[in-house]
Amino acid sequence: MIAKYLELKQINQSYLHMYCLINVLKHKLSNHASGPCEALLRDYLTNVETWTHYETVLFNNCMFIFSTEFIDVTLSKSLHNLSMYSTLRKYGNESFRMLTNVLILFIEREEFERATFILNKLHQNRLTDDLLFEKACLEFFENAMLLVTGETTSDAECQRIINLFRELGIDGLAVIFERYLQKVRQ
Repeated sequence: MIAKYLELKQINQSYLHMYCLINVLKHKLSNHASGPCEALLRDYLTNVETWTHYETVLFNNCMFIFSTEFIDVTLSKSLHNLSMYSTLRKYGNESFRMLTNVLILFIEREEFERATFILNKLHQNRLTDDLLFEKACLEFFENAMLLVTGETTSDAECQRIINLFRELGIDGLAVIFERYLQKVRQ
């Protein structure tokens, strides 16, 4: 994918951003600094005049490159933009997913007050019966936060949700949540 976007990045800014996003994510997985690509994404998102759905989704996928303060300031604007798209089915429940990403990031950064604030924001989302993924995520992260604060019975609840994903045949998601649970246990 990197090679493909490397070829296409000369065509327009979107391809350049996708190339940089892939690069930044790859470097995050290997715990290395991503240098110019990280700077390019940060500069673009910091300096763009108006955020559209494109910028909001781009931010959602690389928010870990930003300071907590920038995320705090940007979050309300991002959620407002996402609410404008919430009626369009093809975008799904992006507000919930963005808040989930912020929650994960704050837990990883051990900023538990902010994580609790985001968890409360997640509770404000009206989750209809067809949003099984979102409901499972909310329950998982509620229990993960309890586990972080020492509530050991929450481990079994997190594991129950992981098992639910496996039973539904969503093994990739089960593995991601299992890895996250292992990090929280540490």
